[in-house]
Amino acid sequence: MPEELSTDELARKVTQALHELDLDTLISTLHERNRLPGRAAQLISNLRPIFEAARRDHVSLLRPPADFQPWLQGVILTNIDGTEARGNTRISRVTALRALYRALRKLQLLHGDPLVDFTLPS
Repeated sequence: MPEELSTDELARKVTQALHELDLDTLISTLHERNRLPGRAAQLISNLRPIFEAARRDHVSLLRPPADFQPWLQGVILTNIDGTEARGNTRISRVTALRALYRALRKLQLLHGDPLVDFTLPS
């Protein structure tokens, strides 16, 4: 059973994990407290390329820059090993990121949706 955290403590822990790009802590914290639907292992797998690219490119996922969507398009299209991602992989990545952003908005860590009007690469 996860430790009980107040909403403020949960928000601080989630914010810290996002700043550190600590995907495992972020997903397990949200998932264990029923803040993020789906299987934790699958969410981590789908989000890992995005988090790795954010680390490499110094992109904040909590405070996305103005060019976030074009940057994300490239990340969604490519696997960590440089190969092209399949269509269902692209959809899974965007779906996982949408779920994460929804959870962050519910915790009031985001007030807008960085993926509003985001179109999935064909």
